[in-house]
Amino acid sequence: MTGSPVRGLGRVVNSLRHGGIPVTAAKAIRRVDVIRRSRWRQTHQVASLEVAPPEVPRAVVAVIAHWRNLDTAGQTRSADERSAILTQVVESLIDLEAHTVTVVVLSNDAATAARELAARLRSEVASVRVARRRSEVFSHPASRRDIVALQWRPGLVHRHGYYLTWGHVPVLRRATRTGRYTHFLYLEDDTHFTPGHLRYWCTYRAPLAEHSLIPGFVRVERDGGDLYLVDESAPIPSTRPRMAVECPDQGTVNFIAMPNAYQGMYVLDAPLAIEHFRFSAARSPLSSRTVRWGVRERAAIGPIFDDVPSGLWSCNVVPVHEDAAGMHLDPACLIEHLGAVYVNQKHLAFGTIPVGAAFEGPVDVTVAPSLGSTPTEPTQPAGS
Repeated sequence: MTGSPVRGLGRVVNSLRHGGIPVTAAKAIRRVDVIRRSRWRQTHQVASLEVAPPEVPRAVVAVIAHWRNLDTAGQTRSADERSAILTQVVESLIDLEAHTVTVVVLSNDAATAARELAARLRSEVASVRVARRRSEVFSHPASRRDIVALQWRPGLVHRHGYYLTWGHVPVLRRATRTGRYTHFLYLEDDTHFTPGHLRYWCTYRAPLAEHSLIPGFVRVERDGGDLYLVDESAPIPSTRPRMAVECPDQGTVNFIAMPNAYQGMYVLDAPLAIEHFRFSAARSPLSSRTVRWGVRERAAIGPIFDDVPSGLWSCNVVPVHEDAAGMHLDPACLIEHLGAVYVNQKHLAFGTIPVGAAFEGPVDVTVAPSLGSTPTEPTQPAGS
């Protein structure tokens, strides 16, 4: 007797829920996706990362993953602190320099999130409405500023709260199909994305696309007046390969790939989004298992592991500058992780490297024609 079908189905569901699907399955899916994408590009005559000249974003949709803890015991932040941080993140997104901005707060308690946001947001900011289903998010006529609290519901397999972070994928996919938006964002609820960050990303998007690269970000935390790297546990050697890219208005700019590619967020424009939600390994929890990060960290991968140039592990790069004092990260790529989680936990390796001391050793004056070298698997990120 082989056992009942119901019991067998239960074992399959339990295996899926607890990560029983092997990484080899994700790799097989990835190989198929590469073939599908190649054929799709031939049909649609689309080149890798093809983009139009830089443009001012006309319409932006941003999805924020916001988990509300029913039990705050042992949490590093109180419910009031988390609500204040979320408000700061939403207000910064509302200020993005685009004609239309839609902010979707994806939460396991959308009603409470909407109520607390409405009470905290400055008076001139748009009101907050609650959507019980994804279909309700974009059912209203587009307004210049729209804030929606969307209720997340666990699925049959992915029931753990960590999978709330993956709920943004179908929302952004639906947004691409509306034809309303030019840019798409996903971020965690403590990531302070500002108008300056969007300007930075749009400035370097087209020049880097010629090299199959995209503008990246470096998470930092603030301790008093100082900034610290969140996702690096040691200084970066100044000999790390860097590539010179010709950029309109900026001239020649040097870029490097950070040792840890994790950003906790991502940005897409319409050309990137068209392929991303069709073929990217980061479009589902299963296919993303080619990267051995946690569930929440993989949800924030976005396009950084898509179409990666030979010799690199990821295609997100950041600008650097050199002077007599050494090498420095361009401040434009620094994105603040609000709440100072890591700098306040001195026993952790993360959050200990000052931004001003991000690089160590003498600067290698040689600028490589590309960033390619022997790729290494990305280090485990600090976490969400």
